[in-house]
Amino acid sequence: MNIDDHSYLWLQEKDKYVLVKGKHGYSVINKVDHTMLLIEDDELADAIAAEMIKQGNAVYDSILEAYADVD
Repeated sequence: MNIDDHSYLWLQEKDKYVLVKGKHGYSVINKVDHTMLLIEDDELADAIAAEMIKQGNAVYDSILEAYADVD
C-alpha cells in the first residue's frame, strides 16, 4: 500500500479535494468538479483519509455542504 501516489490530494489539490463523512467512513470528493474518487482498497482508502485529515483537508458532514463551499 503506497499512499504517495495520492499525495496530490493533500499537496497540489488540497483546496479541491475534501472528505465527506458517511455511514461507512469518509468519501474523497472534488468539491469543484463535483466528482468522487473511488478507492476500492479499504485499507488504502482509510490511510488516504487519515493523511488528508492530518494534512488539514476540509471535512464536511454532507456532500451538499462541500459543494456549497466553493470560492
